[in-house]
Amino acid sequence: MKRKVPTASQVREAQRTTGIAMTAALGAWFAPFVSGLACNEIERRLVIELLDTLGQDGAASDTLFWVHRKRMLAFNVATYAPWVGTSLQVLEVYSMGQFVIACARDRTLQSLTDEPAVQKRWELIEEDILSGERVAKSYEEFTGETFPAAIRKPFIAAVDAAAKTYTTAARIPGLQFVQEKAGEGMRQSIQWARSKFGGRG
Repeated sequence: MKRKVPTASQVREAQRTTGIAMTAALGAWFAPFVSGLACNEIERRLVIELLDTLGQDGAASDTLFWVHRKRMLAFNVATYAPWVGTSLQVLEVYSMGQFVIACARDRTLQSLTDEPAVQKRWELIEEDILSGERVAKSYEEFTGETFPAAIRKPFIAAVDAAAKTYTTAARIPGLQFVQEKAGEGMRQSIQWARSKFGGRG
């Protein structure tokens, strides 16, 4: 059965949902370590909700979450750091939302559980979305709220600096392979823990 591409109204609702998730990540700035854990849960639930909103198969949530997580693994580790971690949390949530929406809208993707295919979709959009100014403007567009003026400049600077580091590091031979293996190890460990102690992936 051919996968349905979401309508314009579904995409608008998905962007609004992403904005709400960004607000939740931004609101956790006061608890550096705990907010990193909270961000993981925000992202996990965001993927599930976006797939539902976009009329896609919920079975793809694990694939999409972990493709993004493995490509952004260094960012995810940095989300636990004071202050700069909050900026990266908002970036992570934003980029996760844009990744899921881009995959859902891609007519060439026959299945969103096709991991190699959705990895290629990430490679097409990653450079375009890793911009502090773009994230701040998207937040305002999705939520209808003004990005907090007191933190706008340092937020944009932190995201842009992290994006530059990410782009530079991506050129290091073998780094992506290491991230892929480390991320897959995390994925399997979490799945094992959930199978033993309950809960859904």
